Amino acid sequence: MRKKTVLFDLGGTLVQYYTRSEIPEVLHQAIAGVQEYLRREGWLRLSPEEVWAGVEREKREAGDHRVRPLEGRLARIFRLEEQACSPELLDALCRCFLKPIFARARRYDDALPVLRRLHADGFRLAVVSNTPWG
Repeated sequence: MRKKTVLFDLGGTLVQYYTRSEIPEVLHQAIAGVQEYLRREGWLRLSPEEVWAGVEREKREAGDHRVRPLEGRLARIFRLEEQACSPELLDALCRCFLKPIFARARRYDDALPVLRRLHADGFRLAVVSNTPWG
């Protein structure tokens, strides 16, 4: 007997995070959250203009369409790659960045019924996802 497995991408399939028109506002909130964290911890060394210049450099998809991890993008924006940047710090920055994105997340109305039906029919289910702005 063949195993039946269905993989779902989280964003845009099971959950809506934001609309295209909301991207600038969400990005601003996400970057502001990271800035505030770094300021509180004494790590923020850049002016707002330097931060947003870094955001502009990172605000593109990779030419080969590969996912560029959020940790690396944030480290480059805030010029943290030159410092001893701990995994704990990068994790905290990602959490700050993702907070306004996840706060907007809304599960699609049909997501749970579909998942329940597939599960009841014997399908193994998995969610695979990259990070928004990844």
